[in-house]
Amino acid sequence: MMRTRFAQGEASASERSRAANPVSARSEAERSEQGEKGPAGFARGKRGTAPPSVIILGVDPGSRCTGWGVVEGDAGELRQLGVGVVQLTRGELSTRLGVIAREVEALIDRWRPAAIAIERAFVGRNASSALRIGEVRGAVLAVAGRAALPVVDYPPATVKSAVTGYGMAEKEAVALGVARLLGGNPVAGDATDALAVAICHLRHLSVLSRLRGADGERPAALRDLTARSTRARR
Repeated sequence: MMRTRFAQGEASASERSRAANPVSARSEAERSEQGEKGPAGFARGKRGTAPPSVIILGVDPGSRCTGWGVVEGDAGELRQLGVGVVQLTRGELSTRLGVIAREVEALIDRWRPAAIAIERAFVGRNASSALRIGEVRGAVLAVAGRAALPVVDYPPATVKSAVTGYGMAEKEAVALGVARLLGGNPVAGDATDALAVAICHLRHLSVLSRLRGADGERPAALRDLTARSTRARR
């Protein structure tokens, strides 16, 4: 398992400060009780605890090779749980799509993701290739529908921006961005692109958590996904 951790605060210094200033300590306790944001912008619970982690299955569909990556994210931390590719051999279309469907079903059964994030097909000059990718996406969507999992898709430029800060980044730059966030030394390709789209969705959820209402509750989309992730572990 690869992981990256964000800097932690100096708890001991904070404790000494609260002990020296009981008024400040009471104010901090009140803010915590009201649901103040935790590290990385994730909303804390009413007692100051971080929300449950969320597992996302990222998929980069391809007509010959489909990449997948599983990333878990919570307050201030991203962890790579698994990554790989599904190689498709030549043969009947129905057979190849069946392979994709079985692999995605196995990934869902193993990792119990809260959602599937998939990269949106880029429609360029090759209409035939775009059609084949659309068929693979259809297989993934069908499996997700049977498992009652929400599916979100992101344009390639949005995914690249999430991990590199630049929407026109090359694959090598995407691999470097993924390595910076997850650690390790991922190689540019379909599997790394799948990790990138999973990271993109987790960052989207982080933004949602900052947009809480005045009552301190997290947005419905984030509450639903964390609830799914919690139920999957039971």
